[in-house]
Amino acid sequence: MDELRNAYETLGLEEGAPREEVNKKYDLYVRKFRSRGRTADPDAEDPFEKINQAYRYIINYEDSQVIDQKRQERFGKWGRFAGQAEQLDDFLRLHRTKILVSLIAAVVLIIGISMYVSHRQEQERLAKLPPADLSVMFVGNFVLPEGDDSNEALEQSLLAPFSDWKRITAKVSYFPGDGVSSGQMGMALQQKAQIDVMTEKPDLYIMDKSSFAWLAQGGALQNLDSYADGELKSLLSSDEVVKESTEEDTSSHIYGIDLSNSSLASSLAIGKTDMIVGIRGGTELSGNTLKFIKSYLEAEQAK
Repeated sequence: MDELRNAYETLGLEEGAPREEVNKKYDLYVRKFRSRGRTADPDAEDPFEKINQAYRYIINYEDSQVIDQKRQERFGKWGRFAGQAEQLDDFLRLHRTKILVSLIAAVVLIIGISMYVSHRQEQERLAKLPPADLSVMFVGNFVLPEGDDSNEALEQSLLAPFSDWKRITAKVSYFPGDGVSSGQMGMALQQKAQIDVMTEKPDLYIMDKSSFAWLAQGGALQNLDSYADGELKSLLSSDEVVKESTEEDTSSHIYGIDLSNSSLASSLAIGKTDMIVGIRGGTELSGNTLKFIKSYLEAEQAK
């Protein structure tokens, strides 16, 4: 401890003098040498440098003693494992950011693997199912029963009247329409519904009045005039045809068939107001799509 003792002697203090006395003594030397100014000889040794070195040595020594005491208080409870506990603490402190980033990456990886496995399992499940006899998209203010995120109950209720069919798939694109179409939420819902309509290719749309008008005017639905004058003519009443005009064709044409009063509306496992069926623009009303519509029109006519 000779260096420490010499440092105190350089400042003119007894070894172990309080920090307050050390600071006061150092301040006196600072004012003293400042008033004298620097020596004229640039090569001459600066007498204040020894004072400065001595002061720094004492301060650093005292700070290290405080740090050591704090470490003893913190890790002393670990007994003979105090060294290992201190090393671990230093490691965590130095590499905290890296550890946090690694943990986040691990969580993301686990979630990604889980999602991938779930996706593969769902793909395998779908591959085992029979081909869909009909695909249906609901667009509008339609609400599934609570807990039926898989649409299973809805699909089963759609399939029930058709004993010779094996499977119907259903997707619900919720859009509340008038009254909620303004504001950020309304815009977001409309954009989502629009993306669904653009990306999905169902055999049949089932819409409420608001969504029907929106889709028909935008040219998303097929003109059904020829079917209304042909295969469906004997089954359709004036109340069941739904006409609309588009941006390109201002004359009125049939783009939907209203089945709101049919058994379709009362049998499906979904909350609804009105139900208008239609098909995508550029497609044909034939096969199972035509059979689906006909069956409800015939049942309505038979009442």
